[in-house]
Amino acid sequence: MISYIIPGRKAISLFTKQLDEEKGRANNIKDKTNRLSVLTALKSVSEKLRTYHNRTPNNGLIIYCGDVMKKNGQGIKKLMICFEPFKPLNITMYKCDKHFYVDEL
Repeated sequence: MISYIIPGRKAISLFTKQLDEEKGRANNIKDKTNRLSVLTALKSVSEKLRTYHNRTPNNGLIIYCGDVMKKNGQGIKKLMICFEPFKPLNITMYKCDKHFYVDEL
C-alpha cells in the first residue's frame, strides 16, 4: 500500500521521477504477488499525478493506493483515494508498507 503526501504548488515532475525510481526498486521484490501489487500501485499513482499537469494543488495532495481485502473477506480490490487537504501541507512523505499512513492527516 502506498501513502503519498505532497506539499502544495510543487512541480509534479519531481514526484513522478521519485515514483519511477521506486519502480526500479520494486522490481527487486522477491515475492511475485507483492512485487506486482507494488508496481501496479506505483503505476496508478504516477498516472494520477499526471492528471494534475504541472503543479500540485495549492494545499497539496494526498494519495493512498493499494490492494485491500473485500468486505466479505473473499478476494482483494484495488483502492485509490486522492484528495486535496483543507489546509496547506508543508511535508512530503512516501511510504510503501502493509498499511496506509494516516497520522499526518
